[in-house]
Amino acid sequence: MSLRELARRTHYSHSYLSKVENGVKSPTAELARRCDHALGMGGALMEAARRELPGTVTEPQPWPRPMQLPAGPVVFVGRSAELARMDRLLTEREIPAGSVPILTVEGPAGVGKTALALRWARQHLDDFDDGALFADLHGSDATRHPTDPGEVLDGFLRALGVRPDRIPDNTEQRESLFRSALAGRRMLVVLDDVASSDQVNPVLPGSADCHVLVTSRRRLTGLTVVSDAVSLTLGQLGRGESIDLMTAIIGEQRAAQDPAAVAAIIRRCSRLPLDLRVVAEHITALPQTPLAAFVDEWTAVNQRFPNSQRGHQNKLTE
Repeated sequence: MSLRELARRTHYSHSYLSKVENGVKSPTAELARRCDHALGMGGALMEAARRELPGTVTEPQPWPRPMQLPAGPVVFVGRSAELARMDRLLTEREIPAGSVPILTVEGPAGVGKTALALRWARQHLDDFDDGALFADLHGSDATRHPTDPGEVLDGFLRALGVRPDRIPDNTEQRESLFRSALAGRRMLVVLDDVASSDQVNPVLPGSADCHVLVTSRRRLTGLTVVSDAVSLTLGQLGRGESIDLMTAIIGEQRAAQDPAAVAAIIRRCSRLPLDLRVVAEHITALPQTPLAAFVDEWTAVNQRFPNSQRGHQNKLTE
């Protein structure tokens, strides 16, 4: 592995690693840990560093390793192009000095933003040695107010091992303490269902070693302008992906019995993953009902509720 590639994987500058290599700088415990992880040494590099440089490299102090990611959908199909683009935007692009890697996944309701974010996060957990933080900010929840950033910070600080009696009441002070608590840690922060940039800004880490993944129904222009965030706009599933999702849930045999009905269901759901899942799960609960009969029932419901849009499949499942 080249020194430049090692610098990319460890998030240390090429010049710093060159100085360590040439003996100008002494290695630190954190550098040894990151190199050990990047090279897949299984702790051997840390052990060798302790033997060769006694008193210079010490074992880092243990700290909590929160793993707050909720479970994603059991069945996940497609989105390979989107996942690859997330790789490029979050882990492969050059991050400006002093910036934090931030990616916002934007799109309409039901398009699968949270599922995609959780899928990417779980695929990359090994890249974040110190764990993952997750918060639902309820930005689109009509039944409650969006979550206050101070409340999010309180939960994150507790997860990071800060005693409750040391957590300030003031949001700005919590923000400062949060960034201090993340110093030297390599973590993923996932902020789901964000209403505005104002919800996100106080919860941003201060180190490029941490990555931030945000989902929102809105375009968070302020986050892009102020924090150099990049965005991915998520659209409908492709037709083939929609068929794969339906088939994975209702079973190959049942899907093959009436491909025309499957196609009709996909059209009615506008190829939105959430809608497809709801309908497919309803179908599995009615194993004796032909798919064509289900489509006929759906047509009748639409005739009774002509102004309904995304809610029509819910009327079938009530």
